[in-house]
Formats: sequence, C-alpha cells, structure tokens
Amino acid sequence: MIIKLRATALLTFACILGSLSILPAIIAARARLHAPEVPGWELYGSAVLQSVLLFAPAAFLGLCAAQACGLKGAPLVLRWVGGERKSVEPFSFLLAAIVGIAGGMAMVLADVLIFQSQAVGLHPGYESILETDSFWTGLLGGFLYGGVNEEVLMRLFLVSVLIWAISRIFGRQAAENKSLRFAAVIAAALIFGLAHLPLTSTMVSIDVIVVTRALVLNGIIGIAAGLIYLRYGFEAAVLTHALSHIPIQIGGGVLV
Repeated sequence: MIIKLRATALLTFACILGSLSILPAIIAARARLHAPEVPGWELYGSAVLQSVLLFAPAAFLGLCAAQACGLKGAPLVLRWVGGERKSVEPFSFLLAAIVGIAGGMAMVLADVLIFQSQAVGLHPGYESILETDSFWTGLLGGFLYGGVNEEVLMRLFLVSVLIWAISRIFGRQAAENKSLRFAAVIAAALIFGLAHLPLTSTMVSIDVIVVTRALVLNGIIGIAAGLIYLRYGFEAAVLTHALSHIPIQIGGGVLV
C-alpha cells in the first residue's frame, strides 16, 4: 500500500505539471476570444486542484486494479518509489516511440484524406487562434497533458478497471483473455474520443461527422497506446501518446 501511495504521489505531481502545461494555450485563446479575464492564481490553482481531485484517485485506483488483474500497471514508477525491480523488455520503448509517431501520422492522414473534405466551419474567432497558436506550446501540452494526464486517466485507470471488472464478473481467466482485453482497450479508446467532444463543441457545431471524426482520430492513438499499455505498461504508453503529438503539431495541431 505504501508503495502505491508513493507512486500515486509521483504520478499526481506529473499530472500537475501536465495540467499547468496547457494553461499558456488556454490563456492565449481566452485573450484572442476576448473572454472575461480570470485571475492567474485562479487558473493555476484550478489546474493543481484538478490534478489532486481527478488524477490522484485515478492513478491510485488504476494501480490497484492493474495489480489485481495481473497487468503491468506502472512498473518503472513503482520501481522508482521502492517497489519490485522488474526488468524492462529490450526495445520496448523504441517500439512504443515508433508506434506513437506512426499513430500520429495515421491520425493526420485520416483527417486530411477523410474528414477535411467535409464542410465543418469553425466558430468565429477560432481561425485566428489556430493560425497563431505556438507550435512549441501545443507540443508541450501534448507531451505532458496528453502523454501523462490522459494516459493516467484512460489507460492506467480506465483500461485497468475495465479488465478488473471483467475478472470480477467472469473470473480471472476471462480477464486474461486477449480478445476481452482488446475489447477493454477499444472501449477506453472510444470513451477517449467522446471525451474530446466538449472541447470540440467550443470550436464547431457537433454533428455526426464531428462525432465520427473524434471517435476515429482519437481512437487510433487510443488503441495504439492501449495495446502498448497491455504489453509494456504505463510508461511506454505515455511515450506512445506523447510522441504522437509531433506529427499532429507538424500537421497543424488542430486534432481535438
């Protein structure tokens, strides 16, 4: 239990950094849209509070669920805080990096070839935001918030809990079934895609095309990171998700 609490504290700190990393883009967007001014301390305080209230419980429950159903969980994080020193598979992070880059490229290509031909107009003001948004600010937010925070929530927590639920309902043997584990990865990826719609709705009107786009594009990296999570653990999934943002930012950084 102590090891899990230490790991949760480390993951929560990383999520705080992730939440803070997206604030420059949020502040810039609010300024360009002439939104009511919010004191800086309130924005930064909310980011820290969100990490403590949302990501800390998700990290702890994800670690517990992963252990209960035989998943790797977060092996390196647990090792760093005094847990069992498990060996790291050779080339695991190289494969995770390749999958991340390839996944990001697949998202951009799918968007260009399938969805950008559809008539989806941005709400007034957002064209200028996307045109002037900093490449490095977007990449930093993608690396930290996307790579760490979203992986804590969607893979370490959600995939682990779904597989744990399978083990509770159908037995431990069912939870070790590759098809059922893959189904959990797909379910988490779809939820990941739907979770982007509130932000998307501030930019465009939600319709069938927009919902399909969110599910397909985010589903690509959600499934890729999920499979890496099952095979190598949380840290490799973080690398996969984080590096997918390189081609996304090069492609315009507008995938939400």
